[in-house]
Amino acid sequence: MLHLKKILLFLFSVFFVSAVAWAAPTLSAVNDTPDPVSEGNAITFTATWSVPDGKGVTLYICKSGNTSACTTWCTDTNSGATLDCPYTTTGSDVGTKDYNALVCDTNSQCSSVIAGTFTVTGADTTPPSTSVKDVNGDTASPYWARTSADVILKINIGEASGECKWSDTNSAGYASFGTVCTTSGSEASCNIGTRGETTSVSLSTFYNCKDSSGNATGGKKVDFGNDYTKPTGTLSTSISEDDVTLTYSGADAHSGIEKYEARVDSGSWVDKGTGTSHTFSDQGNGDHTYYVRITDKAGNAETKSEVRNVNFNASSTPGKPTISSDTHEEDEWTTDNDPEFGWTEVSNTDEYRYALNQDEDYDIDEDDSDNGTSRARDFTDRADGTWWFHVAACNDEGCGTTDHYRIRIDTTGPGGVGNFFGLSQSDGSIYLSWDEPEDDGSGVAEYVVYRNIRQQVNSRDFRPNDPGVRAFEDITSRNFTDESGLSPGLAYYYRIQAVDEMGNLGTLSAVKRVLNSADACGISISFDLPEIVKAGELEIKANVDNGEIFEAELKVKMPGQGYETLSIGGEGPEISDDYTIPLGITGTATVLISGEDENGKPCEGFMEFGVDSIAPELDIVSPDSGSEASGTATITVSASDEGSGIGKVEAFVGGQSAGVFTERSGNGGNYVLEWNSSSKQNGTYDMEISAEDAAGNKTLGELTVVVRNIEGEFFGEEEYAYNESELDSLLRQAGLKEEVAEEAKRLISDNKPERKIVLTRTDSGIDAEVMVSFTATTVTTLQIIEVIPKGVVDNARNITSGTNFAILQDDPAIRFDLGSVSEGQRIEISYVVGSGLSEQNANSVLSEFSSYKAPPLLLESSVENPIEFTPLPDLLWLVFVGAIVILIILVIIVFLGGGAFLFHRARKNGGSFQGGLQKDYGSGKGFFGSLKDAFKDDEGEKRGKFSYRDK
Repeated sequence: MLHLKKILLFLFSVFFVSAVAWAAPTLSAVNDTPDPVSEGNAITFTATWSVPDGKGVTLYICKSGNTSACTTWCTDTNSGATLDCPYTTTGSDVGTKDYNALVCDTNSQCSSVIAGTFTVTGADTTPPSTSVKDVNGDTASPYWARTSADVILKINIGEASGECKWSDTNSAGYASFGTVCTTSGSEASCNIGTRGETTSVSLSTFYNCKDSSGNATGGKKVDFGNDYTKPTGTLSTSISEDDVTLTYSGADAHSGIEKYEARVDSGSWVDKGTGTSHTFSDQGNGDHTYYVRITDKAGNAETKSEVRNVNFNASSTPGKPTISSDTHEEDEWTTDNDPEFGWTEVSNTDEYRYALNQDEDYDIDEDDSDNGTSRARDFTDRADGTWWFHVAACNDEGCGTTDHYRIRIDTTGPGGVGNFFGLSQSDGSIYLSWDEPEDDGSGVAEYVVYRNIRQQVNSRDFRPNDPGVRAFEDITSRNFTDESGLSPGLAYYYRIQAVDEMGNLGTLSAVKRVLNSADACGISISFDLPEIVKAGELEIKANVDNGEIFEAELKVKMPGQGYETLSIGGEGPEISDDYTIPLGITGTATVLISGEDENGKPCEGFMEFGVDSIAPELDIVSPDSGSEASGTATITVSASDEGSGIGKVEAFVGGQSAGVFTERSGNGGNYVLEWNSSSKQNGTYDMEISAEDAAGNKTLGELTVVVRNIEGEFFGEEEYAYNESELDSLLRQAGLKEEVAEEAKRLISDNKPERKIVLTRTDSGIDAEVMVSFTATTVTTLQIIEVIPKGVVDNARNITSGTNFAILQDDPAIRFDLGSVSEGQRIEISYVVGSGLSEQNANSVLSEFSSYKAPPLLLESSVENPIEFTPLPDLLWLVFVGAIVILIILVIIVFLGGGAFLFHRARKNGGSFQGGLQKDYGSGKGFFGSLKDAFKDDEGEKRGKFSYRDK
């Protein structure tokens, strides 16, 4: 028996030593949010960790030191998957703060340290700058809602992390103001309930917003009306020969009539304002459809149409001649100012009448010059500009249709350039810039820069043909850097001359003197500015390297304007000032700084940047607002921008991107989106279309779309939501292999895939369909992997889809190989996880939908076998559980046996269990020394096969 007890004590000791030798915990990531944080607010440190023994850990966020004994910002103890440690900042914390993070388990074993920083800003006492974004989609005051359902008021909060409330009555204090609005980023959406229709902007509500520091705006009033009824109207048409006149009227009992628009067939709408008639001239014979669109002030529109047949006999008047010219190609510039014209013969003509003027829409009548039956005409000494020659064939019945021919004449050069600027650079070169001269007809082809070492020759400013003048030709930009044969310390004199497309020389500019200071300046200057900016506040910052600048003068020049002085007398390693970019300009701007270095040497620096403060133009071409959509709907818009160019055209439904438009090849300015309306349940949606240029200017348009897709009665839907900051943990839970996790995280963050489930009633029960969608942000090959909860569908073989997929494992996980995708392409797939379900089963599937471990997993198509785990078969799982139970029983036996043996030793040594253990283990022998003695008999002799040897 004694031997058995010793054996059990040895097994217990081995078990105990193994337990205390378990590995230290691992700290994989630490995030601090919000960062920066304003004083008086809390910053939370969130850690992701793991520990082999499954015990809880303590998170230490150290101010100084890197052990559990450090001075801490905060600590948190938890046994969950994450630790959240909050710290409330104070005024003394303002600035950038360092921290070391570590986790330690209950055995005082600690992880390695992760270092980080966070920033505390001064207290914010300024309320947010708010504005009304729209009232039920109307973006301009006076606001008109158009709904019999709930009116939605959207507020631009002006800063992130703010919140808003709304109330029908104003009151002091944010806490008791009213109902909380839904906030997304820096925008709040306030559902103010239903409102009846009005005959004026007589409805009102109030909103109050506060920022994350608690600063509130106080109640702000919003006045609006509500009109969701289309106007009524009439249309009548009358025909006179080949002219068709539309006469129309409209009435609206609520917001009133805003405008009328007229159209024939598939032509463009003609905006007639409040005019009530319009004539379409020169209509061809046959049936035509004439439309009038009546729009009220709320944007509701009613369209009336009428089909009329035009049957005009024009044989009584001559036909139209065709003009040509041997001297002037149509639409091309020339220096020839003596144009000659001829035209084709027209039957039934008594005389030809003509005119030469600058009116492109001129129609010949009996009052114009008679050329008899001659079919030629020439002119001399026409002035520069664009001219139109018009000819019509006439007889006793009148004149027929007029033909037009455009010519362009340019015999004079451009004017002088403006804002001529010169700057000596530290590398010994001289930089010159200037503005485009006044409009010159054919346009500027190039510039010539003339340089001389003297300003004047014989008391006059130097000219290009003077001796010693050097010419730099073929300059097509409005700046030039002279690097040719310059000497430091000398002054050089420059003049600029523009040359137009016809080769005409322009007016010489005034003389510009530039002293070549070369390397005299001991500092270098650079500017911190974007390449292109839009309207609003711009911080202009000049950075000085290798020293400081003194007596600095900072100037800025907008396109087509002179320099404006922003500041004088500045000094230091950095000079900055704010400048307000005005609306309505586009082109190249320049910022200039001049001053001295510490030795009094002159120093200058400059930078050019683009300015575009004109929003793009946007027009929705098709479909008409209110049209029905099913399946894939083609949406076409026209977008253009004369400044920085169109950067992106994108559609949004319910605040979520519905896809990025692509420019239609061969039709400049038209952009097309193939929108899969199947991603939306049946109903009416307001689609917001945004055209954004490269500078960030946006123009918004709105299109109402009525979706008619889902067959059967709608049962329910749910969208999957996830926190992007938790992607690392989500991907691990989904079983994704570690070596592809970073790629998946990048692709998910870039493309932001969405998942939702839609359930509909059918004759056989309820069908459940999962829909996955995203808009590709780059050109690549992709696959989508779905690791599906068993509560949604228990086996991958029960899944069906109109898109081919592969089963990775039955438990279930499936893969859709998308192949090559292009930037801006809208990807939408779906798969059915249940058909003919009962209501109980359907509700169960709907409730289990949120238990997906991760969002749709995106990987490049080349990745194979990305899932790390394979679910254990049920039988193997039972065997595994049984083995665990047996192991636990053995551990209990070992513990009880070892405990009895130790108790026996304690009693034999005349003390308690604790005292006996301390007698041996605390005697300086150590744990294994005590264990060695335990295996000796009462006389100290070793027995059996067990032995211990001191080392």
